Amino acid sequence: MRRVAALCLCALWIAPALLAAKDPANDLRKAAKDGNLAKVQTLLQSGVDPNGVDKNQRSALHEAVRKERIEVVRALVAAKARLDLRDEDGHSPLYEATRKERSDLALALLEARPAPDPNLADKDGNTPLMEAAKRQQMPTVLALLKAKADPNLRDEDGWTALLEACQRGDLAIVTALMTAKADHRVRTSDGRSALWLAAGSGSSGLVAALLEAGADARDQALGDSALARAAAMDDVESVRLLARAGAPVEGGSSGYPLVDAAEAGKQRSVAALLSLGAHVEAEQGSNNETALMRAAAKGQNAVISQLLEAGARVDHRASDGRTALMFATESWSTEGLETLLRAGADARARDDNGQNALMYAVKADHDNQVNELLRCRNAKDAMSARARNGDTALAIARKNKSKSLIDTLVSAGAAE
Repeated sequence: MRRVAALCLCALWIAPALLAAKDPANDLRKAAKDGNLAKVQTLLQSGVDPNGVDKNQRSALHEAVRKERIEVVRALVAAKARLDLRDEDGHSPLYEATRKERSDLALALLEARPAPDPNLADKDGNTPLMEAAKRQQMPTVLALLKAKADPNLRDEDGWTALLEACQRGDLAIVTALMTAKADHRVRTSDGRSALWLAAGSGSSGLVAALLEAGADARDQALGDSALARAAAMDDVESVRLLARAGAPVEGGSSGYPLVDAAEAGKQRSVAALLSLGAHVEAEQGSNNETALMRAAAKGQNAVISQLLEAGARVDHRASDGRTALMFATESWSTEGLETLLRAGADARARDDNGQNALMYAVKADHDNQVNELLRCRNAKDAMSARARNGDTALAIARKNKSKSLIDTLVSAGAAE
């Protein structure tokens, strides 16, 4: 009895494989996938249905497109393979073709008669036009628009083909889509607009085109203005275009692009924003941190020099009492620290907890910065200072068990 049961189980396992081996449609799909044009033609001439699908609902045409077998694609199209079949993910052959970094596959399908539906979306709402825009395939975009693809269809997250092209800064595709009546006023589900995306792409030509089409220069999304996005890209021309069109360079819900640009080390944007009227000591965030402080924290030495030359006060304090010199200890670089000290930064200055820059450098275990601070003219005062909890720089080093810093401070004359 057990032997019979085992034989039955074996038969159940083998049967599908045998059936697949004898399935002409399976042979056709495999030949299409392998790019075996001669076998594909032989099977089609023998009457094999080109529209047989596998367990994933993929046809021979799907397989040929996925593997970029252009001659096989043409043969299957000539044999009247269905162009509207969709696999388990909702992908039609045309959709699969637009996901490739080439246009001839999609064009071969669009030239078929009757032509495929260019608006068949996958299960997430993505259309062939969106995919072509993502991959910046201009010939495919133009062919899809000629085939009446709708440029205003949206996926489940609110993205359109235009928004995809704006994110990539593709002015030519955006122009083609807008000529086809694509709406530049739409937003993604989380609020991103065409102009906001374009401002972060580095394409000032695209920003100019959208502003000319009526986009609002004051546009914002995800806590950033379009102008702040352009500044973060060091796209000075877009910064100027947006400012001239009415975008504020600082304040209110627009934030402070100068602070962000300084933190990112974008010298050209910093210069442009200052020339457009941004205040060099504008404060951002709940701690009221300035551009100089954020540049110091990130070790942006060139920007530190730039801001000091523009009049930034070297010992200006944030809400918690920290100065740029204290922020500079967050970076591994000593250059910013040296620049601030040369500009007269006070190493004795202490924050609301009584900590000075030397204590911050010791806490961060930054040996080079500690050595630099010990060479400044106020080093002895900095070493002897106590935080509100009573700790000196040496006490902090001992708590952190930093032998090298303990030795350095003791050698410099630090006391407990």
